Amino acid sequence: MRQEAALLATLFFNFAFWHVFGNTLWFPFPLPISAVLIAALSALLCLLFLVGPALAVYRSGNGLFPAIEASLGAVPTHAIRLCAFWFLALWLSDLLRRPASWELSAILHRDTDLWDTLIASALLLAFLAYTALQSHQTSVNLAKFTNRLAIAVLLAAVIRLHEAWATSLPMLLTTGPDSPSRFPFERFTKLAFELAPLALLASAFAQRIGSEREALRTAALGFATPLCAVLLLLSAINFTTFHSSFYQPSLEPTIAMALWGGAASSAIPGGFMITTITTFGAIRFGIRAIPTAVPNPRFHLPAVCAVLTGVALLVVSTPESLIDSSIPSTVLAVTTAILTADALHNHPTPPKQIDWVATLALLTALAVAYAIANTNADPNKSWWHPWLFPAYITAFTITLAGRKLERPQMTTTQP
Repeated sequence: MRQEAALLATLFFNFAFWHVFGNTLWFPFPLPISAVLIAALSALLCLLFLVGPALAVYRSGNGLFPAIEASLGAVPTHAIRLCAFWFLALWLSDLLRRPASWELSAILHRDTDLWDTLIASALLLAFLAYTALQSHQTSVNLAKFTNRLAIAVLLAAVIRLHEAWATSLPMLLTTGPDSPSRFPFERFTKLAFELAPLALLASAFAQRIGSEREALRTAALGFATPLCAVLLLLSAINFTTFHSSFYQPSLEPTIAMALWGGAASSAIPGGFMITTITTFGAIRFGIRAIPTAVPNPRFHLPAVCAVLTGVALLVVSTPESLIDSSIPSTVLAVTTAILTADALHNHPTPPKQIDWVATLALLTALAVAYAIANTNADPNKSWWHPWLFPAYITAFTITLAGRKLERPQMTTTQP
């Protein structure tokens, strides 16, 4: 159980996640109240996107995509596989872009061109793929290493802010951060949109768990707990950075300011390299998820090579502003709702090419997402993906209601 939890925790113990989502849950409440709210929201995300699929995978006994096939049928599952490859290529390219381009220039002390970035991306992906596809125990050991390194980086940020804690800590414990009083629903939805497809892919761990209770504990220990701890600690670090000498006016305080604010330029490349290593655990997680979407074991390695080739090309040829994972992420998020409804229904469905109840739920939820996305006249306001929860609720409701209506029909056909 702890081994699987260590693999899941790499999704949150990495600098890329901290830099993007460090200020997601910034509540204007004292720290104890904020801790309760962040814990509740972390548990909610775990319950919505991980627990249901994990139970479905455990009950199927064959893996993630066989569980999806049992719910949706063989034909729609092929489309889900393609969306998984699509999402992983985009997500991995986003994780790799920073160390392969931005930080490479700082490390080499010169401007880099396309070939420098391509060679660095290819070498780094080859190394990470080789280490990711080793034995399960090797993967666990590497995950523990990157998690511990990430914790050390967080502690370094805390120690570096030691002079500002005397000012910020009393404010955190009594009044809380000075921020908007309303709930940051947009940022929370963006976080959920990022985690939903990752949680679906992470649910494959349940195939290696001995009981449903262990699956629930692993989800709580490896997903909800580190997510809560990271968001809570980052909120405190960023608030303290705002009241420190490292803060740069007019910018949002981040852990990067806490680590490198006021540091000598010669020390920054070394810090970049250390924080880059913390993302290796998440990248290995994505690489290990590729073979789970391939039905034939003979094509596992070719699939990994094909997806990683696409990742390297995306890093060097596609600007970050043009990368949009809305379509595959929405499809995978809706799939988590369907699997959750089937896990809650807990009634096996016979294998078929197309399960019309689940397929109708999938298509209807995607139509709801499309309608909500196109009702917004300003595309810049859709960065927080407002269609996520309505699409999830639609798919969950239709699937659960359809299963309830199917049950009498199935029982009457039995001799």
